[in-house]
Amino acid sequence: MSVFPFNSKRLDVAGFDYAYVDEGSGPAVVLVHGNPTWSFYFRELLAALPAAGYRAIAPDH
Repeated sequence: MSVFPFNSKRLDVAGFDYAYVDEGSGPAVVLVHGNPTWSFYFRELLAALPAAGYRAIAPDH
């Protein structure tokens, strides 16, 4: 099993490209990291929250 088995998605807003991880369904929990980290910091929550019935969203920069 991969340490980070999540696929990054992309969103273009007014010419700016944003990457994010979006896992699960249900009430959304947005995981906002600081600098110098990225969504990898939340890898355990990105697996646990959907298993508990939540949608986990982790934006990257």
